[in-house]
Amino acid sequence: MPTIFTHWTWLKYVDSVTVAESITLSTMSIDQIWPYIGVSLIVLALTTPGSALLISRKELQ
Repeated sequence: MPTIFTHWTWLKYVDSVTVAESITLSTMSIDQIWPYIGVSLIVLALTTPGSALLISRKELQ
């Protein structure tokens, strides 16, 4: 739904449940999974430092 309302086409690559289901049911090939892996790595790279910063600030208080 957010992809439809915001018109952000890259947002469809965040849905890991549908990807796992598609791979299990063989409706998606391995070649089509690379954008999903890329977006997941980018999200992980952005959220890990943010989480570490929040945790360190919380422990200092």
